[in-house]
Amino acid sequence: MQVATATSPLIAPYKIVVVENAERMPPTAANALLKTLEEPISGTIILISSQPQRLLATITSRCQLVPFQRLNNAQMTTVLENVGRSEILNHPNVIQFAGGSPGIAIAYHDQLQSIPQSILQQLIQPPSNLLTALSIAKDIEVQLDFHQQLWLIDYLQYCWKEFLSDQNWLLKLEDAKNSLLKMASPRLVWEVLLFP
Repeated sequence: MQVATATSPLIAPYKIVVVENAERMPPTAANALLKTLEEPISGTIILISSQPQRLLATITSRCQLVPFQRLNNAQMTTVLENVGRSEILNHPNVIQFAGGSPGIAIAYHDQLQSIPQSILQQLIQPPSNLLTALSIAKDIEVQLDFHQQLWLIDYLQYCWKEFLSDQNWLLKLEDAKNSLLKMASPRLVWEVLLFP
């Protein structure tokens, strides 16, 4: 951090350092940041945190708090219309899933459009028989890349809310995501997840 703020900017006239998920800093990094904040620097350091209460009090006392709130539906509508993405408003599930973030709504909508409708239609609810589960698992492995498969698991957590009162489904979805992240065979992951 000190190196970034002590050197001259390469192109821009001003230096900005952005630290995302600042609350996750290990103690050594937090102490180094504190030392940087205590010394005069030429530039701005922006700490982004969804849990600022987890930052050291000595750090937050040297920062200016700028809260960002989730947008309500009317504000979401205004933003999406202003950026030319009003077609997203025709998908209430996208708006609800985004939780007040236009950026998430746009990314979610774009990702949703990249998934074949045939797969989405088959996954409106968990499959009820083994042959259907095996067929869907095969289609997912063949038609979706790694990132689409990870996204699809998050989408299923949203779509299958009514089934998630059964903790087994929630655990199966979490296990499937973890298995994909550990580079397990995608086909096997989906077969195990969708097995009725």
